[in-house]
Amino acid sequence: PLIDNPTDVCKLRQQVKQMAREFPLSHIIPMVIVNQVGKVVARQPSAVLPDNSEKAEAVITFKMYNYATICHQPLKAEICIEPARYQINLEHNVRVNDIFTIIASSPFIPPNHEHLFAKGLYAGLTGDFLTSTHILIPQIENSVRYIMWERGIITSGLDDRGIQNEHNLNTTLYHREITSIFDENTLFDLKCLLVEHSGSNLRNRMAHGLISDGEFMHPLMSYIWWLTLRLCCLPIILPQQPVDQSNNSSDPI
Repeated sequence: PLIDNPTDVCKLRQQVKQMAREFPLSHIIPMVIVNQVGKVVARQPSAVLPDNSEKAEAVITFKMYNYATICHQPLKAEICIEPARYQINLEHNVRVNDIFTIIASSPFIPPNHEHLFAKGLYAGLTGDFLTSTHILIPQIENSVRYIMWERGIITSGLDDRGIQNEHNLNTTLYHREITSIFDENTLFDLKCLLVEHSGSNLRNRMAHGLISDGEFMHPLMSYIWWLTLRLCCLPIILPQQPVDQSNNSSDPI
């Protein structure tokens, strides 16, 4: 389960389309998502559903991120990831150095960031998701830039004062070259978990201190820990292959 596949985008899309056919009003009447204090954080576009409509596609995408957040990802965490994590802790006395040894040669991890990833992954393995989330999300952001930079993609820009600022995930995950780095399913999970307002938006919410104490025990925190572990380990286990954009392969970077 710990090296399982991310959200199956093709299947999720079909499920959302099926729900649209069965409950058409849910796609015509816009959904509004509010936070704990009642502020609107996401608003669904409204559209009738001809399948080739651009507005219809926007609705479907919105629903896919939302459905993955409230159903697919938490369910996977509770049914697959958490039992596997529990079993590892039951059978092994894992230390930070053990994780460091496993991930040290990962192409996902920039040089001199191995200990940060090891500590974040260890914290998640022991159930300390408050610590793992705060360590790993910024490291994911930096790793995405690092991989893009290695491939010759510009990952920063000049502001009006001539200062060169690094792009964050709100920019890098939507770069036209990103599909040559991540497969469709992994990219969907990264967007859904970290930056999409109809998803979890964890990167932006964490950066602004908007995640409460109790939320760090939500299954989604286990899911982002697992996804990071997968990104670090799978390129070591499997030979790296170019992403075939004509299919829905789940092979990572």
